Amino acid sequence: MIRTHQLPTDVHFDEVKRAVEVTAAGYARRLWWVDRADLENQGWLFAAEILNKQGTYDPSVGVPLFSYLKSALSRLVYN
Repeated sequence: MIRTHQLPTDVHFDEVKRAVEVTAAGYARRLWWVDRADLENQGWLFAAEILNKQGTYDPSVGVPLFSYLKSALSRLVYN
């Protein structure tokens, strides 16, 4: 079976990975008691929900995906 539809997290994997790592690193410096790997795992879950389920990112608006994800992930991890 050939999969014709790819998820946005698969298409933009490098940008999503960078946004998750930058967000996790920022919070790991401030929250020394939290494991960075846990923050990255939570970031991947949030990124998948943002891109795959919500579908709120629109590239025609002109906002880079990295900036969009970094701010969205920061708000979600903060809560």
